[in-house]
Amino acid sequence: MLFELILNGLVVGSKLGLASLGFAVIYYTSREFHVAYGVLLALAGYIALVLIDGYSVPAVVAVAAVVAIGALLGMGVERWVYRPLGDHFSVMMMALGISIVIENALQIGFGADDKLLSSALMSKQLIWGELRLRYLELAIAGAFALVWLLLYYVLERHRIGLALRAVMRDAGMAELVGIKTRNIRLFAYGLGSAIGAISGLVMLFDSGLRPTAGFEVLLFAFIATVLGMGNLHRVAVWSVLIGVILNVFSWKLPTQFGTLFIFTLMFAYLLWASRSGAMARH
Repeated sequence: MLFELILNGLVVGSKLGLASLGFAVIYYTSREFHVAYGVLLALAGYIALVLIDGYSVPAVVAVAAVVAIGALLGMGVERWVYRPLGDHFSVMMMALGISIVIENALQIGFGADDKLLSSALMSKQLIWGELRLRYLELAIAGAFALVWLLLYYVLERHRIGLALRAVMRDAGMAELVGIKTRNIRLFAYGLGSAIGAISGLVMLFDSGLRPTAGFEVLLFAFIATVLGMGNLHRVAVWSVLIGVILNVFSWKLPTQFGTLFIFTLMFAYLLWASRSGAMARH
């Protein structure tokens, strides 16, 4: 039983990891709390719903289109909404306003109930003894691993990835050595939003999509990003650990106890890290 819970927790962590990696790319680059990330993630799922269910667009084509649309939406928000504001607080307030408007528009247009696209193919299971996993869940875990590997490749091997890492570390210094930080920020919003769109698609195909679902995902993505402390690989690892912890806690305790434990863990880890850093400086 415990092994099954841990394995299912890895799948939950993979779902969370997709959202967390996208949010972390944006946050570490811009240092802006992109609150609208969650609702744009949900919006991507609803666009896929309209394309597939409303216009009978093949799922593969719809998925590719939604990822591209997600990237363009993220870049558009950064370039024409956030950039003219000039300071982080104004960006956060504007992002909150965008979230409220889009979330209410989605509720008016689609209702507050869950939307789920399912098929016989998505419900097929891999059965190994008492263990049961849907092939869709395996595909989600594979997508998370692929996104993680692609990020590693971009950050370690590609020129724009090296520039992105430099801006994440110190935007001012990166500007001094000739890196166009504005362009890198725009790229980060596009890349992070594309990854977020994949997370929205996962909700549509796997767990169900509703207008408020984006905020719920954003909450845990933010926790993983804070715990990652500037390192995307740590964000991925923490996402998986959070998924496992939540799933194991659900075995004996209500879900809210798992959430409480995650918040407690975050505060304890940050306190330990800050004290360790202070000791290191002395």
